[in-house]
Amino acid sequence: MENAASGTAPKREEPSVQVAAAQPAVIIKSGESSRMWEMISLLVPALLAAYLTFLSGRSENKIKESIENQTLQLSAQLQLNEELYKRRIDTYDQLYKELKSLDLELQDRVTANSAGTSDLLTKFSQARGMNELHMSDDVSKLMLEAWKAGVRGDPAAFATKVSAVEKQMKKELDSKMQESAKAGGM
Repeated sequence: MENAASGTAPKREEPSVQVAAAQPAVIIKSGESSRMWEMISLLVPALLAAYLTFLSGRSENKIKESIENQTLQLSAQLQLNEELYKRRIDTYDQLYKELKSLDLELQDRVTANSAGTSDLLTKFSQARGMNELHMSDDVSKLMLEAWKAGVRGDPAAFATKVSAVEKQMKKELDSKMQESAKAGGM
């Protein structure tokens, strides 16, 4: 009661707790611990940098390969387009010469029904048929109409049809030249 009068609580003894360790404790000395942290702090950034360098190099190689493949495909396509364009020019040149020869022959009314005119019409028809692959549909149709006018022996109608063929050929070749100029300017 003395404690009650003095205002202090009686002291109790706390029981001691004993903890059983399941594993033996690993004792790391503080010098070894700091050395291990130094090694980790040096190795982790170096390994991370090496890994990231490997990944970026691999990505860069994939991008380079993709660009090279696209460049090769574009180059091959451009070369094919140029070859087809050259063939079209050659075809139009050949057919235009034959058209003009036939036009001159038909304009001479004396020989309009001659064997020479017939031979020219036959030759023109064969050339048109063999070169149709390299002609546009519009030029092919116009040439057929010109041939029909030539067969009928109508020089005025034939001259009109030849003029229409000539305009269409020029239009197509000019548009192709402009396409090539635009593609080259990119």
